[in-house]
Amino acid sequence: MDRYGRCKFCRRTYLKNPRVKNQQYCNKADCQRARKRRWQRYKMATDPDYRQNQIDCARRWRKRNPGYWQEYRKRRKSYSEQNRRLQTIRNLKRALKPMIAKTDASISKLSFIPGAYYLLNKQALIAKKDAFFQKVFILPATYTPAPAIAK
Repeated sequence: MDRYGRCKFCRRTYLKNPRVKNQQYCNKADCQRARKRRWQRYKMATDPDYRQNQIDCARRWRKRNPGYWQEYRKRRKSYSEQNRRLQTIRNLKRALKPMIAKTDASISKLSFIPGAYYLLNKQALIAKKDAFFQKVFILPATYTPAPAIAK
């Protein structure tokens, strides 16, 4: 058996611990954090009990620490500004992402789909403020309204 391995995180060679079967990470703190993060992502995706426990734990923490994130953003103005800029970019990327459709789906000639929409101003991309609800109906060019029936 080989006594050395290559760390999956830092890619450096390390001496394997004989007590750790299938060791894939070295003992550096950053590599161990990466190993734990990988395990937690896997556990959140595959174990509903673990996921619910993490949600409940976060909820209890928020209840014990009300206003923490508001204070955090006040103390770190540069972080808040950078996050705001990055969120705008994420919103634009999401809006420009092409829709996935079946290969046999027909392409609509309409520039929008009939339905119910919230109309927002430009600043409302991040927070839904000043939004109002509007229904959109498509009428063919040959549409003529029926005469009103008098009662």
